[in-house]
Amino acid sequence: MGTHMDIDHDRLNHTAHNPRGVDRAGLANFAAVLAATRSLEDEIGVDPVYGATQRYLALAETIADEARGDIQRDAIDLAGQWAQYTGWLHIAAGHFNEAAKCFAWSLEWADDAEDDDLAATVWSWRGHLAWVLGHTGRVISLSRRAQRYRDIYAGERAYDCLQEARGHAVAGSAYMVDRLVDESHELAEQALLELEAAPPWHYYRSPEFWDLERGRALSRLPARAEQAVTYLEAGLAALPESQRDTDWITDYRRDLEHAQALCG
Repeated sequence: MGTHMDIDHDRLNHTAHNPRGVDRAGLANFAAVLAATRSLEDEIGVDPVYGATQRYLALAETIADEARGDIQRDAIDLAGQWAQYTGWLHIAAGHFNEAAKCFAWSLEWADDAEDDDLAATVWSWRGHLAWVLGHTGRVISLSRRAQRYRDIYAGERAYDCLQEARGHAVAGSAYMVDRLVDESHELAEQALLELEAAPPWHYYRSPEFWDLERGRALSRLPARAEQAVTYLEAGLAALPESQRDTDWITDYRRDLEHAQALCG
């Protein structure tokens, strides 16, 4: 998933002590810290990176406030990315109110930076938070809200089709689930072609990820349980070694157990 990148720690220290003087090289270095943190979390889990990320988010906010000139928009956008990622960590840690706050900040920064890709992602993560909290209606409405953005990475649109499908599955609407899962196929194929040029937070949208998400949506419908098992088993088997014990994979294993139970 993420990519280990060379980080200039002296430059990072200078940026932390002189946020108003940040230049493009300093901002790129701080973006590399975010990419490396995502990658590290994939390998060792949420807990070891949780505390440091809160401090990085505070620094990102300061840089966004202090940056001047033509770099300001990029600084605001990067702050939005840090807030979105920190929101996910809060969800994984069970701090749901803090997650909601981070997503609100991220959406504000995404709007300020005119970054539709990031804004759509934040609406989607709000839908995921609703899913975790068991608010099915909000899962559907927030996923639809994310889908209003059209000129963005196809992987975000594919994911939100499947997240919305999950909500309809819980509500018992097999027709809507089938329609949205079908719609996601073409978008996911397009997403794989676009992945190399996609925004950096989409790095994990691999072929196995799409199998897992289709399986998750179908696993809530007894009549689609066997199909769900097929997707989930294929997705889990294809994961690279570094991802097999990550925090976010646990939920897919639970989905598989649920679908297997429906199959008897």
